[in-house]
Amino acid sequence: MKMRKAAAIALSAALFLGLFGCSGESAEDFYALPKLTDTYVGLQVQITALLETGAEYSAPASGQNRQSVQMEDLDGDGVREALAFLRAPGDGGPRVYVFRYNNGMYERSCVLVGSGTGFESVGYVDMDGSGAKYLAVGCSTDSGMNLLTLYDMKALAGRAAMVTGYNRFVTADLDGDGRTELVTFTLSSGENDGAAVCYSLGKDGELTSTAAPISSGARNLRRVRSAVLRDGTAALFAESTMGTRLVTDIFCTGPEGIRNITLDETIGASNTFRSSSLWSRDIDGDGVLDVPRNEQLPMVYGTSGIYDIVYWSDYDSLGQSRAVEATYINSADSWFFVFPEEWLGNVTVHRQDSVGGERAVIFSFLDRRNEAVDFLTIYTLTGDNREERAAAAGRFVLRRQDEKVFAAEITARPEGFQAEREQVEQSFNILYSEWMTGEVG
Repeated sequence: MKMRKAAAIALSAALFLGLFGCSGESAEDFYALPKLTDTYVGLQVQITALLETGAEYSAPASGQNRQSVQMEDLDGDGVREALAFLRAPGDGGPRVYVFRYNNGMYERSCVLVGSGTGFESVGYVDMDGSGAKYLAVGCSTDSGMNLLTLYDMKALAGRAAMVTGYNRFVTADLDGDGRTELVTFTLSSGENDGAAVCYSLGKDGELTSTAAPISSGARNLRRVRSAVLRDGTAALFAESTMGTRLVTDIFCTGPEGIRNITLDETIGASNTFRSSSLWSRDIDGDGVLDVPRNEQLPMVYGTSGIYDIVYWSDYDSLGQSRAVEATYINSADSWFFVFPEEWLGNVTVHRQDSVGGERAVIFSFLDRRNEAVDFLTIYTLTGDNREERAAAAGRFVLRRQDEKVFAAEITARPEGFQAEREQVEQSFNILYSEWMTGEVG
């Protein structure tokens, strides 16, 4: 009885998300399970029968498709097939049960046998632009290297078209032809160099692949994002750790296939090294992903601590970078400040946290004698009297967030240098957790 209830809940949730979507229902309607028609009751009965043999649900661990039961139109006929991701009884391993819709009911079409300990990720890839999809099934293994099988789902038979090892895979239309490419990423291991391999269908319908190197020494692929370059070219930004640093490899496609446009062949890696807490993002809001690079700011005499300025650059499809902005990032207090161009090379910062409930970052102008003149202070104010302290003489509020008030004070106007209130207000921004964790979506 418990097994039947679990199957009903999982299948109902999958049908609700996959078939009905969300369209402004009330909260009560949203959390109520949908009423299943006879068609889906029949599907539920078949899946329950598999579970009663000892099979278990085995949802993919990562990626966008993480349900144990998924609905997807595999053959492009406008009707969604059902896919149940299960672990076979005993040591049988992962299985994908594919059910086709026929004469008002779902019937089993094929069973795909996975190699590994469980499902790592699953993708649906329209590789020829027809609407029919290849099924990419990634399985985790005891060796630590994932194993990807790409199935041709024509006639819903599940023919294995390709099997390869990988650390991560993504799907994207990189050349803008309406066909989706499959790209696998494999990091260097031992004597084997890391590579990004792009799989696509040739004009004859055969699967083809091209490869480009990943930065030598990249050990942990932390994030892959699909974005556009400065000239509008689609690209993949792969960000990996190298020791205590992050490195970004940018991949796009051309007549010769996939290529790493940021790779410096003289060092075997992309020259995009920086602190491990800095992730690429669209810093200036122009729709183009920007890559950061941090440099240490000059220290103010009599203070302690090391502070960085972060330079952001965008790229074109030839790998040419262009500076777009420079920022100081205060991760401790969750804000960042965009340096006006005339400040670059002339301004440094230091912190002062001696007052309870009041953390201060002080901006200093470096004069011709390289002496620091404090001219701007940005406060992070907490506690019950934060509003009163934000309203102290000379201060003005920049932003309010949860239990914090951010305020600023222009404390001096050094000769030959000015900071205006409007300029400060426009340069101040809230820092979101994705900047530091790398989590997106």
